Amino acid sequence: MKEFSRLFNSPNIRAIAVSLGFPFGFLVLYLAFDYGYGMLSDESLGFFFHTPFTAACVRLIKFISPDEGVVAVQNTLLSSKGNLSIVRTCDGADGFFMICAAIAMFPSSLYKKTQGLLLAFAVTILLNVCRITGLYFLKAYLPDWFEPAHVDIAPMIMLSINCAVFAFWLCSVKGAFNGKC
Repeated sequence: MKEFSRLFNSPNIRAIAVSLGFPFGFLVLYLAFDYGYGMLSDESLGFFFHTPFTAACVRLIKFISPDEGVVAVQNTLLSSKGNLSIVRTCDGADGFFMICAAIAMFPSSLYKKTQGLLLAFAVTILLNVCRITGLYFLKAYLPDWFEPAHVDIAPMIMLSINCAVFAFWLCSVKGAFNGKC
């Protein structure tokens, strides 16, 4: 028993346990966010997020191409050139949950965490409006490019930008890298 106690109290084991805290906490927090999101009813999600989000996409499409003739009907972009529905798995929530879990787990002040979460939310919404708008134009004018852009290219771009936002936020956290960002 003494050997086990001595092993666990050694500095190396303690350092390993502490270093595993961030990834484990990140995973648990991300899964909790995802579970809570999955518990939302489709009606609530549509009313509070998908419908206004779809309307924002239509405004951007009409700004880019005023004669496009696209309208928002609940969570769908409708036009004579193509229809695009925004569903639970295509609204950018996963990326937002990842960056939120990372920010929440990183040791910093509540003020800095709040700043990071607000930045993550703003960037996620802006990116997703641009992504959905781009996907609409691809579906309407270059339909062969829609599937690869939707499944492969856009998610990788979103993940890369989310990582960059997290890195940017880390540099704003005083002392995160001893002033070397």
